[in-house]
Amino acid sequence: AYNGNDTEGLLKEIEDVYKKAQAFDEILKGLPNAMQDALKEDIGLDEAVGIMTGQVVYKYEEEQENEEI
Repeated sequence: AYNGNDTEGLLKEIEDVYKKAQAFDEILKGLPNAMQDALKEDIGLDEAVGIMTGQVVYKYEEEQENEEI
């Protein structure tokens, strides 16, 4: 949380929220493809969405780890 003096901390929090919003947006944009994949691959929609969401989350976590190094 921002305490009024930590500008660098505030910028880091804003950047993190922005990246989470980007990941969420990527999930929303991927929903139509997940629906098509579910039909094409004869798998459940929940499974297709789960796979796609897992890929986005993995990518987000990888980016977070790379930034910490």
